[in-house]
Amino acid sequence: MHGTASAYNNYGCRCEACRAAATAARRAWVESLRDRKFAEVPHGTASGYRNWGCRCGQCSRVRASEARTQQDRKRASGE
Repeated sequence: MHGTASAYNNYGCRCEACRAAATAARRAWVESLRDRKFAEVPHGTASGYRNWGCRCGQCSRVRASEARTQQDRKRASGE
């Protein structure tokens, strides 16, 4: 079970082997997204910014708005 991205993601294992497997899996997933055509990027979404690495105006504005909302929630909860 150890040494898999599944153990890291689903079972919370943080051993070196699971951490390395999760990092490699995430890196491969991000690269697979970037291999797609730019037109397939869901522009104007946080996903476009975060998962696809798109920095167009639409995606950047949505991400900035999302960050402000997170900051406001954090302040409201007293953190």
